[in-house]
Amino acid sequence: MRLQKETHADLARRGARVVLAETLSELPPIQADPALFADAQRNLWENAAKFDHRPEKEIHVTGRAEAANVVIAVEDGGAGIPSEEIPRLFKKFYQIEESFTGQVEGAGLGLALVQRIV
Repeated sequence: MRLQKETHADLARRGARVVLAETLSELPPIQADPALFADAQRNLWENAAKFDHRPEKEIHVTGRAEAANVVIAVEDGGAGIPSEEIPRLFKKFYQIEESFTGQVEGAGLGLALVQRIV
């Protein structure tokens, strides 16, 4: 996984850095459109940075092989997602109530795009 220059700059502006697990290099290759895969990564990482309101943030990316699939996990230090919101997270234009997340920029399309790419 490579961090694109523009993604790196945006994350740095938000006080975030991405920590890639060394074990990612041991995963089997996947078949994916490189540009779309990069878009999915960027959306996940920017979403993690956006909802972590600490001044300095670390976004951890891990992965594992599971049967014929590769599972990539993105973890941040934000407040988390209320369990009742999880079923709606990937709906277009959906955002969790501002009283929980604080007011953040965005149209609610990032995670819907990630789901469509995957």
